[in-house]
Amino acid sequence: MARFIPYFPERLWQRYVWALAVMAAMVVGNVVVQRVTFEQAAQNAARVLLITEQQTRVAQILSDLQTFEQSGDAPDLTARLDAFDAAQGQLLQAAPSDPAIQALAAAGEQFSWRVQSALVDPQADAPRDLAPTLAAVREDALRQAERQQAQAVRWHWAAFAVSGLVVIALAVLVFWPSHQSIRAATHRGRVQIRALQDKNDDLRQLSERLDHAKYHDALTGLGNRRKLMADLSRRMQAAPLGALCLLQIDLDRFKSVNDTLGVTMGDAVLVHVAKVLEHLLRTQDVIARVGGDEFVVIMEFPPEDAPEMARNLADAMLQAIRRPFSPQEDQTCTVAASIGYAFNGTRRDTTETIMANADIALGEAKQGGRGLALRYDAAMRAGLEWRATLIADLERAIADYEFVPHFQPKCDLATGAVCGFEVLSRWEHPQRGTLPPAEFLDLAEEIGCLDVIDAQVLHKGLDALRDLRAQGVEVTMAFNASASSLRQPEWVQDLSMALAMRNLKHSDIVIEVLETILIQDDQDQAVRSIRALTAAGTRVDIDDFGTGYASMSMLATLDVGGLKIDRSLVTNISQARDRQVVEAIIGLSHGLGIKITAEGVERPDQLAILRDLGCDTIQGFGIARPMPLTDMRDWLAERAESSVTLLEAG
Repeated sequence: MARFIPYFPERLWQRYVWALAVMAAMVVGNVVVQRVTFEQAAQNAARVLLITEQQTRVAQILSDLQTFEQSGDAPDLTARLDAFDAAQGQLLQAAPSDPAIQALAAAGEQFSWRVQSALVDPQADAPRDLAPTLAAVREDALRQAERQQAQAVRWHWAAFAVSGLVVIALAVLVFWPSHQSIRAATHRGRVQIRALQDKNDDLRQLSERLDHAKYHDALTGLGNRRKLMADLSRRMQAAPLGALCLLQIDLDRFKSVNDTLGVTMGDAVLVHVAKVLEHLLRTQDVIARVGGDEFVVIMEFPPEDAPEMARNLADAMLQAIRRPFSPQEDQTCTVAASIGYAFNGTRRDTTETIMANADIALGEAKQGGRGLALRYDAAMRAGLEWRATLIADLERAIADYEFVPHFQPKCDLATGAVCGFEVLSRWEHPQRGTLPPAEFLDLAEEIGCLDVIDAQVLHKGLDALRDLRAQGVEVTMAFNASASSLRQPEWVQDLSMALAMRNLKHSDIVIEVLETILIQDDQDQAVRSIRALTAAGTRVDIDDFGTGYASMSMLATLDVGGLKIDRSLVTNISQARDRQVVEAIIGLSHGLGIKITAEGVERPDQLAILRDLGCDTIQGFGIARPMPLTDMRDWLAERAESSVTLLEAG
């Protein structure tokens, strides 16, 4: 039975059409057969009855021939006889195979012959009466009609039975399988609908999660940059001028948290900061995390109170972020932040403008010492534009070799002789003239080009030293080396090659480094470079000593050759406390075999005290200012031709 069940319900209509067509054909056929059978039987019986009735009358007339003739008004017997013969023919046509009709026909022929004989010979035998025969024919015709009607009824019931069987067959072979197919299809449809509903629910949930992820930060649950920009655009269109405030909060030195405590701890810090900021905000305010450790807040204040309220909120944020917290039971963490904020000052301000303004203020806060909250003003943008211009100029200046060495002499305090020069970087700017290091060194270090500047100045300084040695001037050149340069593994090797190319030795130069390098780990590349320099014969001096965290034990460990006392101690050396500090430095250094240079010497009293304390070398404006190579040569020539004291020479 299963093979009668169509797999595809959409094809059921074909079976329904065929089944209905068969049923309709059988009903119509049954009706037609029944009607035709009944009509045919009735027509045959009627014709037989009509003909026999006619023959009965004709036969009666012919039988009464003698009487009609005797009465004198007999009808035309010949015409009657012709009508009788015609009726006989019709009777035979109506039922040629019926025995009763055939017997009646034979009797009629005999009756007609006798009538004709009686017309010729009155003495002939009279025609036999046909009435009994005709009555028998009529009865036979009625019985035949009843038999045909009964047969038609039997055919009718037979057709009805066949129709019933066909209906049952259709029900079994078509309608029931179709019903089962529909039920199966309906069940499959319901199952598929439920599956689709489940998938639709999953897709809707996934869509909701994707929409949430599209506009929210996965770690903190805050809005992301996309959501922030949409909210900011909408708020700026509705907020009065000066009422909308955007605050950018950036965690200070967050990278060190990840590096020292791990990424997991860093994530915990970000989640904590997000909760702290949310706690300080109102429900209508907007907060978003737009970077690794950067958050942005959008708030609206009354325009007349907006600056003060924004400043108070920013201070409250800094204080709340600085409070120690415990991301784990056995660990306490403290972080700090810097904030820059800006207002919608004009109708020309766009979302990008206010974001950029707050970012500029944030940058100023970080450069100003971190842990600050600064409001944007136009001067900050001017400084930023100047900074961008300076960066472009730096890149051009490096390509054009505009960085040159200036030389500041060092003198032996005991003899007054020039013992060397410190090589200092200067920028020969084509428009702004000669720029001191304070104008560009910090920016150069920030953008990563300080090493290139140091290399250019180093090579030009070595060229000058080579030329002075060729002229018989026995002096040393002291070069400043940044920590980033010393951390380059190949830096000492490159220096050795530069010296060899100019027929110079390591002992002909001095490398000055900041004392902050001394507090680095022994495995630091800068410390290894210092050891490599001393091993090669280069004297290493510690610059600006006395202002950092270096200890005398570190000096002994690194085999440092000299110390340069910072100018801040030399400036106030006439005061007892500063003098005692300088004296202690000189005494301890000499005990370790380390030479002392005092920088920033400008007055005779400073020179006298340093001489009394046993300082080895002095340097400062009191002797000479830093000068270009040509001026340095002229200065050496003038000094050689004259007999002047140290301070008089400056």
